[in-house]
Amino acid sequence: MSVTTRPPRPGEMDGVDFRFVGVSEFQAMLGRGELAEWATVHGNLYGTRARSLEDALAVGRDVLLTSTRRAPRSSANGTRTRCSSSSWRRR
Repeated sequence: MSVTTRPPRPGEMDGVDFRFVGVSEFQAMLGRGELAEWATVHGNLYGTRARSLEDALAVGRDVLLTSTRRAPRSSANGTRTRCSSSSWRRR
């Protein structure tokens, strides 16, 4: 399940569409190495929990991650967009 710091949109449910967390919780997850990949998009943080990937692989599911890699850049309103991947890999 993806994790994000953005607020839920109408009709979205925490734990169903995304796991909605605050910036400090997201940063703590990064610090603990819980995210396989993460990105800042339009000022919000998004990431994929490594554990959810490991759990899917453990029961024989195929996992496909898609992401758009962008170099850091400034948008029209001056915010920066960054992408990063962690050192997660299947063990």
